[in-house]
Amino acid sequence: MKSIVIAHVRKSDGNIQTLEEHLRETGVLAESFCQVLGLGWVGRLLGLVHDIGKYSSEFDEYIRGMTGLAGEAGLRNALPKKGKIDHSTSGAQLIWKEISRRTGSVTVMVQILALSVMSHHSRTGLLDFLALDGTTPFKRRLNRSEGSTHLNEVLKKMDQSIWEEIRQLLADDNRIDECKSIKARIDATSLDTKKESFKKDACAQWFDVRAFGQIFPFKGKASGDGVSIPVRGPVSVQPAFSLEPVSVSSTQITKSTNLEDSAGGKRGSDTMGMKHRVDKGLYVFKGSINAQLASDETGTGFSDEDADKIKSVLTTLFENDASSARSDGTMEVKKVIWWNHSCPSGDYSSAKVHRSLTVKPDGSYALSNLEGLIPEELDGF
Repeated sequence: MKSIVIAHVRKSDGNIQTLEEHLRETGVLAESFCQVLGLGWVGRLLGLVHDIGKYSSEFDEYIRGMTGLAGEAGLRNALPKKGKIDHSTSGAQLIWKEISRRTGSVTVMVQILALSVMSHHSRTGLLDFLALDGTTPFKRRLNRSEGSTHLNEVLKKMDQSIWEEIRQLLADDNRIDECKSIKARIDATSLDTKKESFKKDACAQWFDVRAFGQIFPFKGKASGDGVSIPVRGPVSVQPAFSLEPVSVSSTQITKSTNLEDSAGGKRGSDTMGMKHRVDKGLYVFKGSINAQLASDETGTGFSDEDADKIKSVLTTLFENDASSARSDGTMEVKKVIWWNHSCPSGDYSSAKVHRSLTVKPDGSYALSNLEGLIPEELDGF
């Protein structure tokens, strides 16, 4: 018979709440609390993972001892461990590792989720990301060893239905709300598509809209009543071109499995597709920011601070962006050249600025002098 994993024991009558019951009930409550923010799925996820550390043998021995279920000897062994058993960090580690593994990156959203889980027993509130002495309590806690958090043990012992639900919630890891369409996302805000200010309101609401633009198409109640609201974004990125012809290697992917019984037990061979790879290449791409389309008066309100965000991510363009044809470490940004003009109309045309950069096939480059316009040269990450 499957042993009971205990979450809590009520002092008044000794009633046991199993860990499965606790995680599910907390998930339901947290989902209802977060629903008002449009983040019901986040609440459910946090509820399901917050106490998974209680699956560890160390915690099970501790709670049985503290509640008298393991007798006097168990209580004597448990008393020195009071407040020292870490059962909250493993949930934070699970969120952090699963989402970073699936997406290849860690966002502020992931950090907030992990912080919420690991801090749910903190007497001083949320842990600091950065302390006054320069240390990082959050990262130090997140990097605790298996001997402290028991994450691997927890994953082996966790109720499989709960683990499956957690994985389903994490399947759409990049979402920050429950909206599955542009219209649903607009409906979840105070934006009104009928107002003349809708464009500016949408740009103020979403960075990607004010940077790259967006088409907002809406159906009408009757045929022909629909409306399409275009937003032209100021940021333009051109395709990347290789400096020399590239050689493409193509590999056929096959699988060999026994899907059905066959004579002699021979395995079937099925073609799954092709994998194409460029063995070596140096690419250059160019872009620009249109000041008129960025202005508050005639454009999206794209600011200098927004431009700095674009600049900062360009140096890490290929980090955590891996595939079977482009494995980690095979692509990198060598250099980012950034020109910042002194006036909205530009000190020089985009064509002259782009022509001032000459890149050679070996990766070296030269910059022609444009008086009064000094480029910023940034190394890749």
